[in-house]
Amino acid sequence: MPATRGRSKTPAKSPSRGRSKTPTPKAKASPKTKSTPKRTTPVKKSKSPAPARRRTAVNVRELNPTPGRPSSRPAPKTAKPKKSWHPLLLVGSSSVFGSTAPPALNTVVTMAFWNAAFFFVEYTLREVFARTIVAYPVFALERSRHVLARHLGTDFFACALCAGIACLNLKHLDSFTRKFWDPDSRWSKAYESRMYKYIPEAHHVLLIFSAYQIKNLFDAVVWNDGPLFIFHHVFSFIASWSAMHGGGHGLGHTYALFYMGVSEISTTVLVVLANFDDEHGVAGLADAFPLTKNIWGGLFVAAFVVCRCVLWPFVTKFILQDLSAMIANEKDKKSQNIKGLLQCIYFICASLTALQFVFLLQIFYMAYVEISKML
Repeated sequence: MPATRGRSKTPAKSPSRGRSKTPTPKAKASPKTKSTPKRTTPVKKSKSPAPARRRTAVNVRELNPTPGRPSSRPAPKTAKPKKSWHPLLLVGSSSVFGSTAPPALNTVVTMAFWNAAFFFVEYTLREVFARTIVAYPVFALERSRHVLARHLGTDFFACALCAGIACLNLKHLDSFTRKFWDPDSRWSKAYESRMYKYIPEAHHVLLIFSAYQIKNLFDAVVWNDGPLFIFHHVFSFIASWSAMHGGGHGLGHTYALFYMGVSEISTTVLVVLANFDDEHGVAGLADAFPLTKNIWGGLFVAAFVVCRCVLWPFVTKFILQDLSAMIANEKDKKSQNIKGLLQCIYFICASLTALQFVFLLQIFYMAYVEISKML
């Protein structure tokens, strides 16, 4: 038959590429040993151990100390604020006072500047009055013109500055404002924010106020104002200086904005009203301008009652509480180092508060005399 070109119908056997289909004979086990199946245990993957944390023994009493017993662990160190640079003459806006208290030398130099400014304004007004109002009979006497120059050039000028700076920074007194209108509002018993916090605007007020008290004490002696006013000026200066540099860091700037600033609103009105007094003011001025005197008298009574008889005792209550807490806190090293000064400030605040009511009695007596004259 002729050979076909296609594939053969009978498939040709090809050698297998895989294993042979014919089973291979198994090896016989030796008669001496019997093959026992081996137990296979799952092998655990070994993990690299994590670095063990260092455990330290913690004393429960250290974390939760018993009441009245201080913790044995030292308090965490807080970063001290960097001392800011201050010019020798602290004149201008409150920004020149920086974020920390200026040195005492800068304060003394600036106080001397302000006293020179008070003398300059007063003596300038003396010359102005000698050339202008001398024609009026009530100002014919030189003493009358000098008294008017003192009350306007020194007293009104200084009190208006202190009260104006404080009223422009009432934001620092928000806690007192909330407590005054809402007695149930929250009040922090921690005194650090009120007694140790440095406020540049408060230092500005304190510096002008301290310089004014020096000039005021000089005038009280020269014009023979009496021992009561001398007592007031000396104690006021001690309090203001302690607030600036007490303990080397200052004290109670929050309170100082009220005592040496806001409360001086009534004093600003008083120094104008004092010109109408025949003994300590211009003789005959009240008779020449009776309506003007009554207007200023009414303004002073209203300002004094609000600032000195309502707000003053309210703020004094809290500063006496803070001072008592500072004196009793033996853990506060700052307060313990100036414990004597704190006791002195406590006595001054209580005394000046009592003095406000003495002034109030004088006001009532003067009002009674004036009303009797009108009747």
